[in-house]
Amino acid sequence: MIDPVAAELAAERGKPKDFAALEANIVSTKSAKTLADVSRLDAEFHDRIVRAAGNRRLLLCWNSLRDQFALWLTQMQLRQDAVTHRVRQDTVALHRRLLDVIRSGDAKKASEEGRRHVAGWIKLMPELPESTEE
Repeated sequence: MIDPVAAELAAERGKPKDFAALEANIVSTKSAKTLADVSRLDAEFHDRIVRAAGNRRLLLCWNSLRDQFALWLTQMQLRQDAVTHRVRQDTVALHRRLLDVIRSGDAKKASEEGRRHVAGWIKLMPELPESTEE
């Protein structure tokens, strides 16, 4: 659960340049032409939050998981877009809400919003089949 911690720390430590970069990412996502671009920008948005958090260990942890996250995110967005055709719009809205809370400087609310942000995708994950092993 890197996002809640990163959001909390970014709310406490983020600089105007960090918020400007996150804002620019949202603008780019809004005008993205392909779902692949949305996925790339989505992962980049999370990169920027982790960097804004200013915690070396958190960044190392994120970097060790980032490629797997990007692959997972791309697959989830493909599945979701096949159903809703709204992944770009939903991503923009969710990232806007997360950025607004982080930018407010309220670390507790930023952590809660980071958790809510991740939980929305977790709900969409397919159930694992039950093991038949005894």
